[in-house]
Amino acid sequence: MSLGITIRDRRRFTKLVFPGFLISIGAGQVIPFLNLFVQGKFGLDLTQLNAVFALTSLGTVLAILVQPWLARRFGQITSVVLVQGLSIPFLVVLGFSPILWTVITAMMVRNSLMNAGNPIFNAFAMEQVTPVERASLSASMSVLWQIGWVIGGTWYAVLQATLGFTGGYTVNFITIIVLYSTATALYWIWFREADRRALAARTAAA
Repeated sequence: MSLGITIRDRRRFTKLVFPGFLISIGAGQVIPFLNLFVQGKFGLDLTQLNAVFALTSLGTVLAILVQPWLARRFGQITSVVLVQGLSIPFLVVLGFSPILWTVITAMMVRNSLMNAGNPIFNAFAMEQVTPVERASLSASMSVLWQIGWVIGGTWYAVLQATLGFTGGYTVNFITIIVLYSTATALYWIWFREADRRALAARTAAA
């Protein structure tokens, strides 16, 4: 224990925070700049741009509604892998489709899927550590998320300066797709057995 940080199993702790760190790097180099991407690619004015992002915020509402059902029906990790895996094709559409309505649809669906998965994994992660470790885990996940956004934002700036708008965003979207895919695979590889045991225990108790 140092500076109030308590970690009893460093290997498990690292597994719990590392995939989220990868996701934060991917998100940090695309998500804050989506408005610039959509505006630059499709030439929208401010009113049209605001309307697009108002529509995509509906994804968050949908995510709130489906989170409990997903976790009960499929288990926590299976739900996370399912929704994050399904979000990846929509990232491809978002980054590379030349048709505005498909990009708007992809933004809405991706937003709902990722927002559905994150709280489910956070709940799962807290169940994997002792009560005394939970504050440290929560703080670590928050800090790494912010660091990931700093790294992602810096990567975005470097690409825009060296490759320009089209080339920079092409690399950005390829990077986020690779990082999201890697993180999703790690969730499944590292935690599927623990999730299956937890789901079986809840089913037996019910």
